[in-house]
Amino acid sequence: MIGITKQDLADWMQNPVTKAFQEGIKAKIRQIEKAVGAGELLDSGNPFATHSNVSRLVGRIEGLQDALEVDDTTVLGEDE
Repeated sequence: MIGITKQDLADWMQNPVTKAFQEGIKAKIRQIEKAVGAGELLDSGNPFATHSNVSRLVGRIEGLQDALEVDDTTVLGEDE
């Protein structure tokens, strides 16, 4: 890998900048969920555009959630 130990990762996870970054990700997820729930992505004239918009943002939420689920297995691999 790139020379990161479990302790390095644990230290990084406790870092205030990391915690602020994670809170920013959570806020972005809430913002997207609110927009979807409020129907801001609906295009009454084009259901395919609505589907595309919602699908794109669902994928974005999934990617953001993946970033929040970082642990030693995802960073270091199974063998570390």
